[in-house]
Amino acid sequence: MDKKRNAFQEFMDFVDSLAKSLLIFMMACVVICVLLQILGRYLPFIKGLSWTEEIARWLLVWLTFLGASHIAKTSSYTRVDYFYNKLSSNGRKCLGIFNKLCMLGFSGYFAYKSLIVFTTVSTHEVGPTTQLPMLLVRSAVFTGMTITFLQMISAGGILLLDPEEESESV
Repeated sequence: MDKKRNAFQEFMDFVDSLAKSLLIFMMACVVICVLLQILGRYLPFIKGLSWTEEIARWLLVWLTFLGASHIAKTSSYTRVDYFYNKLSSNGRKCLGIFNKLCMLGFSGYFAYKSLIVFTTVSTHEVGPTTQLPMLLVRSAVFTGMTITFLQMISAGGILLLDPEEESESV
């Protein structure tokens, strides 16, 4: 790895690897839940699995926000490269910094707002079929946006490298 990386960036690499493992596990659980829901329509011994839809929906929320942190780490979000490729090396670097600052602001704002919602909602509210606390699904926004925010801060040190060094270190 690159010598210019610090302990925080290494820790965020660990968080990203953990998030990737969780994403794979949750996606497998979503597939199983949806498969059970489909089979429950046709097989009499699986009928009445109403919890599978709710679990799949909650897992999709978690997949969305944890996936956002991984996308922030790898800078693999959707973009149009036509104008980016026309820029000089310095122009690309400035646009990259602007993009990272926008993502940093967005994720920080939503992490803060979701913390407010997370701390003010009723702790006694439960899901209709699973009877699990709704805080489990509501914490996905705060967790995902906080990790995304931290990933964007971690990427700040790499952004100051030359574009050739950046592609080698990521």
